[in-house]
Amino acid sequence: MRYRVGAIVFATWLVVFWLPCHAQEAAKPAEVEQAFQDLLADLSNPEKSYRYAQLAVQAGDIRGAIASLERLLRLNPNLDNIRLELGVLYYRLGSTDLALSYMRQAVKSPDIPPEIKHRAEEYIATAERQASPERFSGSLSLLGRYDTNVNLGPSSANIAGGTLNPEATAHSDFSVVLAGSAQYLRDLGLQDYSRLEVNGTAYVQRYKEQDDFNIGLAQLDIGPGMQVGDIDSRPIFLRPYATGLYLGLGDESYLSQFGGGLTVTLPVSADFAIHLNGEGSFLKFYNSDFRPTATDQTGPEARGVVTLTYAIAQNQQIELIGGYVRDDAEKSFEAHDDRRIMLSYSIGLESPIRNVKQPWLVTLGTAYFNLDYDSPDPHLPGTPSRHDDRFQVSLTTAFPISDSWAIIAAVGYTRNNSNVEFDDYDNVDVFTGIEWTF
Repeated sequence: MRYRVGAIVFATWLVVFWLPCHAQEAAKPAEVEQAFQDLLADLSNPEKSYRYAQLAVQAGDIRGAIASLERLLRLNPNLDNIRLELGVLYYRLGSTDLALSYMRQAVKSPDIPPEIKHRAEEYIATAERQASPERFSGSLSLLGRYDTNVNLGPSSANIAGGTLNPEATAHSDFSVVLAGSAQYLRDLGLQDYSRLEVNGTAYVQRYKEQDDFNIGLAQLDIGPGMQVGDIDSRPIFLRPYATGLYLGLGDESYLSQFGGGLTVTLPVSADFAIHLNGEGSFLKFYNSDFRPTATDQTGPEARGVVTLTYAIAQNQQIELIGGYVRDDAEKSFEAHDDRRIMLSYSIGLESPIRNVKQPWLVTLGTAYFNLDYDSPDPHLPGTPSRHDDRFQVSLTTAFPISDSWAIIAAVGYTRNNSNVEFDDYDNVDVFTGIEWTF
């Protein structure tokens, strides 16, 4: 209980006090006006035009900034730095074609300074991808992994009330993992950011010895992402979706899941966003020789998740996730409530490899899960209704070695404290491998 209270208190402090105090304040009108006057005094200075555009975005006055810069460009058509900032501002408004027109004009100028040309080329590449009515992207990873407790069993066979079969205790093993994800986006032609979005994930894990725990997973969701408004020109998204999942364990069917949900994205500021998600689904489990009572878990699931993301700096981000999951089941001892909170910190470091633009990414994450089961398990006579406090910590790194390839590595630790000794366990996992993005 003390861990649960501590986690909730910390999360409350973070949301109520820390984030508001550290969030970037909107630029004041006086600051925007001063930046504009500084620009008027030195119209060809790219740093001053960039500062004015950034302050205008922070103040939520993108359209006002566009009008001001367009007047300056009419007075002096040779200001390539102004032309570039206009392109960037139009891009932020979702007018990709107009943004590309301004940025391409800036790049074509023979007098454009090298630093402005380089920045313009980067924006053009991003905008051209966004301008396409269809976009397809994804990644594929090949990893080697080691777990100290593949089966999530207790460390000792000697527990209160008897002695376990040694096969039920913790077993370590090596595995090979092949993981992939893909996303397809189709512009809905509504002259904003609305699009059809399809996301797919596949995961295959094969153990050297513990083949009863081999994993095969496929997941898909599909639904339109619709812009329903904006906050200071930042789009508010509403996405209803349908989702399905298949999970195989030990080379046999274990779970199929079908349902739907709704996600709302609220960009509160340039640095802070709130994501709300609600989902309902039905979980169907399948019995097997190794898991003869899996169907006891069959039933509906409902979940709600709140995600807060805050950019501390251009290369740093904090993410806080709070969620509640309710799983009903055919047998009450498998039905449970799951309360969770997760916190991560990511930082991007400049790559030491020449010609590699992507930063080296380091992410530190921690999580707490609180699980309460409805009734005692009749297969474990004399035990109470199960209650678990699960803690996780992880460190993940991704080191790009080219525009498409990266070396990834991670280490994680899980500790599950349960009032049912059979379910008390810990696990250390380590993996490394390569990732290809496209």
